[in-house]
Amino acid sequence: MLLADDGAIALTDDIRQHLPELKEYGKKISINSILGHFSGLGDFEDLLNQSGMAQKMIVIGITNTERTRDFTPTYDESYNQWGISGGADNFLDFLEKELKPYVKANYSTNNYAIISGHSLPE
Repeated sequence: MLLADDGAIALTDDIRQHLPELKEYGKKISINSILGHFSGLGDFEDLLNQSGMAQKMIVIGITNTERTRDFTPTYDESYNQWGISGGADNFLDFLEKELKPYVKANYSTNNYAIISGHSLPE
């Protein structure tokens, strides 16, 4: 976003304007689409690999059992039809205080972390 704020790029630019080594997908794919991960492309990590910008990485999948509980920041009765809400802080605590320290203690890391996620149809 800093590059967009500075006028160096526009979020409406085709990503290949800035990363020409990416393969052609037959349509314009805006930077904004990639940031929102709704471009129809494969994973963002694939784009990093294609451009040669990706480092070795550890990928951890977390199966979520209570989506509404874990991804909503505050309790809201209107979410009760989908389950209990307001557990986002607990989920973040798990990531920061349990998962990241475990990975750091058991694997060689560079302290650079990305959290990425998406929804799959049930």
